[in-house]
Amino acid sequence: MRERDELPPQLWLTEQRYYMLQVQQNLFGDWELLKAWGGRDSRRGGYRVVPAQDAGQAMALLNTESRRRARRGY
Repeated sequence: MRERDELPPQLWLTEQRYYMLQVQQNLFGDWELLKAWGGRDSRRGGYRVVPAQDAGQAMALLNTESRRRARRGY
């Protein structure tokens, strides 16, 4: 991947919930996985940034989370 690349986010929606994953680089060029979740009709939700050593590890984290979403019915 080129420097400062971002991949399109993966988004899961249900009637009441959403979950989003995105592999990105931060301002220092470090790779990370952004996870965001919440209710569609409420202000509740949150996000977490998971640091990765490189783009490959960030993609592996994304694949792991994608499988978890599938198991949970998203």
